[in-house]
Amino acid sequence: MPFTNERKRSTVILEPPGDDNDVLYVYTKGADDVMLPRLSDQQTGCQGVTASVAAAVNRYSLEGFRTLIFAMKGILKEQWHEYKKRMNDIALMEPGSVKESLLEAIYEEVESELIPLGCTGMEDRLQEHV
Repeated sequence: MPFTNERKRSTVILEPPGDDNDVLYVYTKGADDVMLPRLSDQQTGCQGVTASVAAAVNRYSLEGFRTLIFAMKGILKEQWHEYKKRMNDIALMEPGSVKESLLEAIYEEVESELIPLGCTGMEDRLQEHV
């Protein structure tokens, strides 16, 4: 799921090695303002992690750093195949706002209830001649 200026995030779906895996992994990175609402502390052992990530983002922002949040979740292969089928059907549609909004709705489903992994704060210095 590609990065765009509107989405402010990107996502990859990874399959672990081996033939007996029923689970795929969704990894998403993006700007804090779009990622924080997508995070969930509902997984066992993750309580409070979203608050810790939000606090770190706040500290980095106060220092003037550009922040990114990283998160993941597992989804069943069967569920991913259904998403993929829907995306393929949408790809056959004529270009336009309906097509884009349907794709975005799928992205929203996939990129929800994410488990926070952490965040980064990067100094984004201006470069000469750019």
